[in-house]
Amino acid sequence: MFDGNLIQLEKNNAENHLHGGFNGLHTVVWDVVEVSSIQVVFRHLSENEVGGYPGNLEIVVSYILNDNGELIIDYEAKTDELTIINLTNHAYFNLSGAGNGSIGNHLFFINADFYTPINQHLIPTGELRPVYGSPFNFRI
Repeated sequence: MFDGNLIQLEKNNAENHLHGGFNGLHTVVWDVVEVSSIQVVFRHLSENEVGGYPGNLEIVVSYILNDNGELIIDYEAKTDELTIINLTNHAYFNLSGAGNGSIGNHLFFINADFYTPINQHLIPTGELRPVYGSPFNFRI
């Protein structure tokens, strides 16, 4: 139940709903809104009931390279109905450039003390476990 209504999302991963369903945001072509030397801005309109989600959803994502060489990803979402949304990013980059070797010498830092394990269907269990002593310790 969601706001007193039963919402049935598409099941596209066994009995689960994964990444927005069969036509999730990772499968659509986004419009380029703005391009400059430090940022690119994309926009997408997901129409009412795509994947089972109520409401028309307009999403704007900005990728910004700041003066410290950091990549900032900024999300903005607007909808015309109460809905569920949890935007994230799964992009991976070879900082040496495409076709220029492996990422084995890259340094990666995630300032997190805990991670959420997954079940046999790759669904988060809700449990929190310490990253210390696990392969998910990227605090080094």
